[in-house]
Amino acid sequence: MKKVLLMVILMGLIIILTSCQKSEEVVLTKYFQAMQLNDKDTMSAMAANPKDIEFVSYKIVKIYEPEVKDAPLPAMTDNLEQLKKAKREQLNHVKDKIDELEEAKADLADTYSARKKRELKKKIDELQIIVDQETAKYKELVAKVSNLKKEIEYEKQLVKISTSMDKGVEYLKGKVHDVRVDVKIKTKEGEEKDYVFMLRKYLYMNPKTKRNLPHRYVIIKIQTLKEFNDSAKSEENEVAEPVEEVKEEKTEPQSDAEKKE
Repeated sequence: MKKVLLMVILMGLIIILTSCQKSEEVVLTKYFQAMQLNDKDTMSAMAANPKDIEFVSYKIVKIYEPEVKDAPLPAMTDNLEQLKKAKREQLNHVKDKIDELEEAKADLADTYSARKKRELKKKIDELQIIVDQETAKYKELVAKVSNLKKEIEYEKQLVKISTSMDKGVEYLKGKVHDVRVDVKIKTKEGEEKDYVFMLRKYLYMNPKTKRNLPHRYVIIKIQTLKEFNDSAKSEENEVAEPVEEVKEEKTEPQSDAEKKE
């Protein structure tokens, strides 16, 4: 009887302690348990890029206030469509300039006038520069489309981990909560290390019930404090650099790239 009563008391204490924990603490507790057990499946289900840390003990030092913003997928999807349109228009523009260049080259081959030859050679040189410049702009747009597609797929992965939804999320409006959690870890050697865990959850509302759909935190970044600070500093100092001109003469963009959109 005493054993049963003791078990009931212990279960009650566990329930009380768990209910007192913030959801961020619960997530990190489960993640550290998974690391201790080397449970890769659970770690992958909780983190976008799981990171295994060797530790003896850990302590949650601080949970910051969440940064709330609009779910980015709708804007990213609209931006992708605009970039695709710009890419198509730029491709047509490059083709027109290439046609002008080839026409000037054909005229040069057909003329016998020395004055006309000089004029056409000058025109060809100018057109070649334009073709190279416009081709570089086209390739820049191709790279932007490719990079944005990767970012969208990564964002979809986060949404799926947080909400279990994987269809139609591109246009679903909602809110994103980003939370920073500082954690101090003690290693087997007795050394203490500071880590930063970035958590995110997606709050989407059911249009009929006006209630938030089921969601949970997903760990989007695991960094040492130094890595976190270096990354933040790098983002602050990041300056957009001009795109270098791609000097590939007579290189016509492949129209079949459009088929891969």
